[in-house]
Amino acid sequence: MLIIRKEQLEAMQDAMLPQFDAEAAAYLRTYFPEQTAELDGEQLRAVVSAGKRHARAYGVDSPAALLQFIGIRFALGDDFDTDPRYERIAAPLRETFYPDAGARVEEMAHRVRELFGEEPKS
Repeated sequence: MLIIRKEQLEAMQDAMLPQFDAEAAAYLRTYFPEQTAELDGEQLRAVVSAGKRHARAYGVDSPAALLQFIGIRFALGDDFDTDPRYERIAAPLRETFYPDAGARVEEMAHRVRELFGEEPKS
């Protein structure tokens, strides 16, 4: 059986960061064209970097969940997780019954889609 130590996994993730950052920036430019039009590449990289740090504070580390978190943060604001207007959306970050951080972010994304009328309420 192959065993990958935590340090090895972190090194592999770090090696993939530039590619992830570029994909996250492209994602934001695609889905938020008006909001990102005024941002140059360096500013957008800073947005992505801040979003990754914010997400990791909640244990979010998979690329898919990071991307969703960054998109949610960009759409709702840097402090969406403490903003009373988005209490229902951010609640999964503090709830323990979800199996992992990815599931918490997926639930938040579901709630954001409901907020913007993109998904029927459950």
